[in-house]
Amino acid sequence: DDLYYLESRGLSEHDAQVLLTRGFLLPVLNQFPDQKLRENLVDELAQRLEEKHEGSSKPTGSRQGSNS
Repeated sequence: DDLYYLESRGLSEHDAQVLLTRGFLLPVLNQFPDQKLRENLVDELAQRLEEKHEGSSKPTGSRQGSNS
């Protein structure tokens, strides 16, 4: 598994996910002929990955408390 490999090399789970996602999507996005569109899509991708990371790094105390 690529994610496991990258984490075993010292990357955080978030950094590994970002690297894999960008590595998968950038070749596709780079085929768009419109440079401005490409730049907007890459920026949107980066923003969504960061939002996903911020959402997943919130404390999970409320979930843990409901299990008791």
